[in-house]
Amino acid sequence: MGKSPEVLLAIEGGGSKGRAAIAWDGKIAARLLPVGLNPNDIDPDLLKQRLESLILPLLKLPGFSLGPLRAFAALAGAGRPAARRECSDVLRAILKPRSTRLRLKVTSDAGALLDRFFARRDGIVLIAGTGSICLGAKHAGKRRATARAGGWGSYLDEGCGFKLGLGVLGAALRALEGREDRTPILGLLCKRYGLRLDQVPDYFLPVRREQVADLARVVLEASSRGDPYARQLVRKAVAELVAMARTVAARLGLMGSFDLAVSGGLFENPRILGSFKRALKRRLPSASVIHVADPLACLLRGQLDP
Repeated sequence: MGKSPEVLLAIEGGGSKGRAAIAWDGKIAARLLPVGLNPNDIDPDLLKQRLESLILPLLKLPGFSLGPLRAFAALAGAGRPAARRECSDVLRAILKPRSTRLRLKVTSDAGALLDRFFARRDGIVLIAGTGSICLGAKHAGKRRATARAGGWGSYLDEGCGFKLGLGVLGAALRALEGREDRTPILGLLCKRYGLRLDQVPDYFLPVRREQVADLARVVLEASSRGDPYARQLVRKAVAELVAMARTVAARLGLMGSFDLAVSGGLFENPRILGSFKRALKRRLPSASVIHVADPLACLLRGQLDP
């Protein structure tokens, strides 16, 4: 009897959602979890609970038998050694009892995309979702230098969904207190959540990261309708993202043309992506943008490639 074929499990997670895909015997299945998997945002028990709810249904598919398993996890926040060890420990506890042999690699979402696109050439990865991070690489022979901007966590990151959400929440509170006039964006906020303005504090406070980041959708809709405050928030976010890319390029000394791979929830919005490309062309004309619309599929292909 021949050996059981190795199964591939790929996991990709940010501050507001997680996804996983499993590939075996020429078949692929995937799942989405609408909550975050950043190990810096949640404790190990909750991380384990969320990963189990994401992964275990894939391992119990009809007609599927698990033998040797190769697992690859690209998680926001896993760039820090302590967080990476925590994620590895949690995943080993879940997967090792369910496989005959386990090979596991855990890295950050930005690090995974950097290795996928720029393992052997110069380039930059920029992710803007709940939080934001920019990571670049420059090669000189066998040496590889890297530089980073952002990636400190959504409370501190710029140009991200969480900051856009805080901007809406701040406008609502100022209007409620009478310090500012109401703008159209507040009408969209109240309509989306079925609230009166005076109910906003009780609904959103204390601040919950995923809930506030979801308010970025209100900003983008209001911006598309011409709301000046929303457009101001979007312009600031785009400017911060361009500044992060320029900072990383300058630190690495990327002088010639290079590719910039962008991913994350904000870049799924055509207006954000278009504004970013136009601003980047003015401020960093040597960079060409690659939009990674489906990072999980991209990473899965990278693991399946010989």
